[in-house]
Amino acid sequence: MGGTTCASPTRVSATQATCVTPSNTAGTYDVVLTNSDTQSATLAGAYTYQAAPTVTAVSPYVGPSEGGTTITITGTGFLNGAVVKIDNVSAASVNVVSSTTITAVTPTALLTPGPSGSSVDVKVINADGQSDTKSAAYTYFTDFWYGFTPVGAPSAREWHSLVWTGTGMVVWGGYDSLGNTNTGGQYDPVAQSWSTTSTGTNVPSARSQHSTVWTGSEMIVWGGGNSFNDGGSYNPTSDTWTSISTTNAPTGRSNHTAIWTGSKMIVWGGNTSGGTVNTGGIYDPQTTSWTTTLADGTAPSARQNHFAFWTGDKMLIWGGDGNNTGGLYDPSTDTWTSISTTGAPMATFGAGLPSSSAVWTGSKMIVWGGQSGPGTDLQTGAIYNPANDTWTSINTIGAPSARGYHQAVWTGTKMIVWGGKSQSNPIISLNDGGIYNLATDSWTPITISGQNTWAVDTFPALWTGCSMMFFGGLYNGSFSAIGALYIP
Repeated sequence: MGGTTCASPTRVSATQATCVTPSNTAGTYDVVLTNSDTQSATLAGAYTYQAAPTVTAVSPYVGPSEGGTTITITGTGFLNGAVVKIDNVSAASVNVVSSTTITAVTPTALLTPGPSGSSVDVKVINADGQSDTKSAAYTYFTDFWYGFTPVGAPSAREWHSLVWTGTGMVVWGGYDSLGNTNTGGQYDPVAQSWSTTSTGTNVPSARSQHSTVWTGSEMIVWGGGNSFNDGGSYNPTSDTWTSISTTNAPTGRSNHTAIWTGSKMIVWGGNTSGGTVNTGGIYDPQTTSWTTTLADGTAPSARQNHFAFWTGDKMLIWGGDGNNTGGLYDPSTDTWTSISTTGAPMATFGAGLPSSSAVWTGSKMIVWGGQSGPGTDLQTGAIYNPANDTWTSINTIGAPSARGYHQAVWTGTKMIVWGGKSQSNPIISLNDGGIYNLATDSWTPITISGQNTWAVDTFPALWTGCSMMFFGGLYNGSFSAIGALYIP
């Protein structure tokens, strides 16, 4: 084998022989068989030694101890059929994307992590038995908070937007002490550092109460401000902006919604200079063109501060100031279908954003809390199933106290509710929340004793795949520049 003698050569028959391969460096080698009479035969390039895999990085490198986090492992020499082990426990849904990339889902931690987490090894075992281990490559946490550095962070603000790029968080726009702004920042949770977003060529004008969507490579900003009907696409890799066409764009508006279908952005509703509307438009970034959405008697009534989600083939609209109605929009047929109000949550009101919260689970929408009127905060919620057009109330035992202007994110299995404020003491930002388990219809409280570090209201939040992140909003009535992540 490549000039090195095999061990234990055995003649099986006149047409077959066996041996044990010697060690060798990775590569393709000739196989030479020599008979006892010294006659020989060579088969060129007949045997290939595979290099052992190497694990160089794991992202994200932290996650909850309950597991279920999708991680990406980078390295070299990964083969189809590879097995991934986290702390010697097999990961689920292992996918060898290429020889340099594997994705997998973390298992439940063997031990409950301490306050500083539990760092464990990540091992990749190829189908040929070769393996590599990266020590302490992944850290399990439980009920863990981490604050972002204030160095280089955007100014304190509210009514801004956040998007998660897959590796970092982009903050943009909003209203700060100087008024509407077109500044922002990118937060890198690995480097734990901020960088500013460009305010150069093609950056949209200063605005708040706008919409943003993430396309997979760019953030699209549209509307907001003084009923603008323009925007821009931001590339965080190159830190550059590209303007968006306004030809056939919807009427300028704020407090509207925008969702990403996978290839297009759908804008709907909001408040224009002439009042609230029930119109919208579809923007195609490939053709940089707009088409209008149907706005006849079948569309939901005009509204602002509502919710919108992409179900996979339709846009789901619900709520808005004084509304507990909604509809499903099918862009393939440009048609609306109303949704049931039987068992729906109470209508709520908002200022600049909804006072209630809503998340999309992948098949259902969960609505919780909000302010239904002067002096009335809600502690109730309900689950909407578009498959059968029904609402189901959720358990209130153990739920967070009644509130509005909080935020909620969906982890993949649970809903995290955090922050907000109550009308009984509207200046004080709340410093608690809860985790709702959809499978068991039960709540687990989130409390931080003896400090108000993460108290916040009127803020945006997102789920990164392993943690809840937020930035800005209000803290006890003042603009906030606090940012943090929470791993449940």
